[in-house]
Amino acid sequence: MKENNNSNFTWRAYIIFKVFFSIVLEFAFDRFQRIFRGIESMDRLRPELYRRQAVRLRETAIMLGGVWIKLGQFFSTRVDLLPREYTEELSKLQNEVTFEDASGIIQVIEQEFGKPINDIYPSFNQQALAAA
Repeated sequence: MKENNNSNFTWRAYIIFKVFFSIVLEFAFDRFQRIFRGIESMDRLRPELYRRQAVRLRETAIMLGGVWIKLGQFFSTRVDLLPREYTEELSKLQNEVTFEDASGIIQVIEQEFGKPINDIYPSFNQQALAAA
């Protein structure tokens, strides 16, 4: 079991490093291109760069789930920190997150409490109201 957790951690760390390192490299390359293409030319191209990066961040957050989705949702509200292209794309995390399967949630609850779900709660609605 511990090996599985380590390989999952390694995979997640690799994905996170890959996405953020590629974004940093794109920013560095953008700064470098300003020398040869000119500031005005690069300023016209920058919104598309931001949009591509934001899509990549949103898709990665969905793939990694949990706290990464919450971080994306948080940053989608930070129009004072991020370009508009980022906040618009990350705001899709408010509605685009998939629901967890109720059977998996019930299984975790039953394992944690050591009892069947009906002994823990008087009623348990398996229909999801929202995803986070």
